[in-house]
Amino acid sequence: MKLRWHKGYYVAEVGPSGTVPHENLEGGIWVLFNKPVVGLQALGKLLTTSPVLSISPALEGTYRWDGSRLLSFAPKDQLAPGTEYSFQVDAGLRSIAGEALTGDIASSSVPMRTRTGWSPSCRPGNCR
Repeated sequence: MKLRWHKGYYVAEVGPSGTVPHENLEGGIWVLFNKPVVGLQALGKLLTTSPVLSISPALEGTYRWDGSRLLSFAPKDQLAPGTEYSFQVDAGLRSIAGEALTGDIASSSVPMRTRTGWSPSCRPGNCR
């Protein structure tokens, strides 16, 4: 989901949003900021919790900064089919330069619904 342009420091893009197809239930969640949030020393470290991003219902998995502006979450298990997840960015988060987060995403959640069903490559009894 691309967000409208704002002045200042803001969440530039989040994903996924909307309905996640059954074939992509192993995918993760990511948040891209328009300005650096962490220093280079934080890149690539796997974390089991994050003060930046909360997910509901809670999921086990790992968080990782893939760049100074990109935080990703990889779930330990597949997302549950037919479940609506939401994720929220901490409204108190500041950029490296100390700027306060602005924009709608700072105080609201982004819904993501998983779709049930099967595809030609995933038939009942033949999916993991």
